[in-house]
Amino acid sequence: MLAFIKRFKTYFTPSVNLIIVVLSGLMEMIFRVGGTRQILIFLSIFIPLMMVVGAAVWLQYKDKTLAAHLVLLFGLYLGYGGRMIRGILSYHVQLEIFTTTFDANLIIGFVIFVYLVLHILSLLLTEKVTFQHQSTPVWGIMLLVFVHQYLVLTTPANAIINLMPALIALVIGGSTLAAITLLLALVINIPFGVMTTLFGGFPINTPFQYILFNGFGILILVLGIKVLLTVLMKKEG
Repeated sequence: MLAFIKRFKTYFTPSVNLIIVVLSGLMEMIFRVGGTRQILIFLSIFIPLMMVVGAAVWLQYKDKTLAAHLVLLFGLYLGYGGRMIRGILSYHVQLEIFTTTFDANLIIGFVIFVYLVLHILSLLLTEKVTFQHQSTPVWGIMLLVFVHQYLVLTTPANAIINLMPALIALVIGGSTLAAITLLLALVINIPFGVMTTLFGGFPINTPFQYILFNGFGILILVLGIKVLLTVLMKKEG
């Protein structure tokens, strides 16, 4: 089994890796936005997904296979492993049925999850991982995003998990472009949520924390876009 895992990466050429990363990203985008008709809700889901997929594709294009696959795993497919296990454990002995529906989304997502895990393990077992440290304003944006995620999600563990793709892109992939894109993906949906609330008639009893957290998120978005433009002008990878 260990020998198979070590060989696993050799079954895929760089061009095939790129195709798989693109298709895996597109597949998840289709599953998540399918059936969404309200334009603002659609954009709030589609744009962050597109940014995550774009960052993973960019990393793979730069031949950063480990970073690209880790970004896909933590950014899009991490939940499928748990969903499949819970689905299997949902078998009702008396009724002799699974209470979980094993639809195409779950099955395809789990297959991609397994592929990503095997490919990542293969790379970790056969290649030396080099961690890179760059002096970049992306670190400042990452700190601000962490604070925002912590305030919104209330637990540091969830905030750290959400930051993992950006951290991986920066430290393992060595890409400031991918990292800042992934950070922006965590706050890019805020304006759409605010617009949805405004168009629906701003409730008089809206909690102050809603205004505060969303205002903070929009500030991070503005600062992050400035950093993104700086990275693009310097042509940093």
